[in-house]
Amino acid sequence: MRCLSSKLAVAALTVCTVVLVTLVTRALVPRLQDLVDLPVERYGFRQLAVDPPALGLHHLSKLVAGSSSRDTGGKISEHVKLGPAQSSSKDIGIASGRLPDSKDVAHFVDVATAARAATATTTGSASILPTFFPVGPKAPLLLPVLPFGPNNQFRAFRDALVLAQWLNRTLLVPPFFKHHTAAIADGEEETVEAENIFDWSQLASLQPLLPWKEWRRRCGTSLDVIFQFTTVNQRGLFVRIQKLFQIAGVAAVFSDTEAIREPREVAANFKAVMSPQEAQQRFPSSGQCAVLLFPYRHVDISHNTLELALHLRRGKRLQRLAAHFVATAMGSVGEAFAVLHWRYNNEWGGVWCHQPVDGTYTEGKLTNPNYRPICRSIVGLNVTRLSYVLSQFLRSRQIRHVYVATPVSDFTPLMAALRASLPHMASSRDLLAAVGEKNSALQRAHLSPISSNFELSIVEQELATIASTFIGSKQSTWSSNVEFERRGLMNRMPAFKEPVVWVNDLL
Repeated sequence: MRCLSSKLAVAALTVCTVVLVTLVTRALVPRLQDLVDLPVERYGFRQLAVDPPALGLHHLSKLVAGSSSRDTGGKISEHVKLGPAQSSSKDIGIASGRLPDSKDVAHFVDVATAARAATATTTGSASILPTFFPVGPKAPLLLPVLPFGPNNQFRAFRDALVLAQWLNRTLLVPPFFKHHTAAIADGEEETVEAENIFDWSQLASLQPLLPWKEWRRRCGTSLDVIFQFTTVNQRGLFVRIQKLFQIAGVAAVFSDTEAIREPREVAANFKAVMSPQEAQQRFPSSGQCAVLLFPYRHVDISHNTLELALHLRRGKRLQRLAAHFVATAMGSVGEAFAVLHWRYNNEWGGVWCHQPVDGTYTEGKLTNPNYRPICRSIVGLNVTRLSYVLSQFLRSRQIRHVYVATPVSDFTPLMAALRASLPHMASSRDLLAAVGEKNSALQRAHLSPISSNFELSIVEQELATIASTFIGSKQSTWSSNVEFERRGLMNRMPAFKEPVVWVNDLL
């Protein structure tokens, strides 16, 4: 009997130990994941690639080889169909039409480790960025010049990525220009590097990429061909070309009369490109050093939604700033929250509706009939009605917390009415109070605070991307970019009900 009792005691102790370990593991895993990316338990989103030192080569290989092959069939793009003449067993990437395998991941880890060491010892030169795909010295290149403001540039960058795939060219990732209304302090850069916006390790695992500064080393000061999507008929676009060419070291090739003088050829195409075959027909040049002028809604990227959403993730620091704010200001862990993007300030109304948003809507002033439904809903808006409609909509979804991203000042009747009817509302002032300045919580997380309005907008977009409900503004590129990303991530984010609910449809 004593022997039997001892065995039962040991078995009971073993069961208790297993249960305890399981509970502790479940409690710790989301916290450990917080240190890498978004909390998996909260958002239900599994990143495609993570920082190699954080989880190790074996886990990274499983993430890349496992999730990518299941979701995309192991191909870089289902829409890319390359002929045998373009395939090469010596090249990794677009030519082989597949994502990297474990050997390529090992190469990535080696390069990433070397990059950190090189960055620590190199001064006066660009830091080495990791890449999955070796790029030969004679590889055909594509340097895009992106138009308009930051959100338009993000949209244009997706066009450039897909077009580079279709043309079998290595994309030189350009810098992004800050908004023309941004106050640029003396000595402050007018541009922001891509690695400060996107998670470069995930971006570089999409296709062959190089930093734009490689142009001078590979092409000198000349270019072979310009792929042109639009005429340079705006002074702002001409200035953008001048600035990018100046910092890239490309020889000046444009005059004020917009005459292109230097390159051997110009391939102008003012229609949207719908397929790889069409792209190769319209831009057949074999010149190594090509510049792409102003791609913007000129490439059909609808077949690439998933891969672009997965690989164009914001940088880990920006993701973690957003996750930190959610954890501290948007309710308890696991609680649903919403983000409203209200784009319609008087500047917007004056440009698109030809009358201020806080005025009285006059149909005759509106020259573009496509905007009439939107202008009717926002010009002369009753802020009390907007507050009531939003509160009822959120109540119907059992959502308490809402973040309002808007260019409208916090000190306006609109924002006052929203705060009065939405007691758990947050806005940029709350976000900046939490992650806009140094504090002990950020220091413990080894996070530097938001440093500019440019970063503020990107963190707000990250909040909108991970929210259970996103309420967007029609005709806003900011909202459209978030919608595109959420549409691509729908099957990865179980909390999503839909990519977007348009606020105009609620009014």
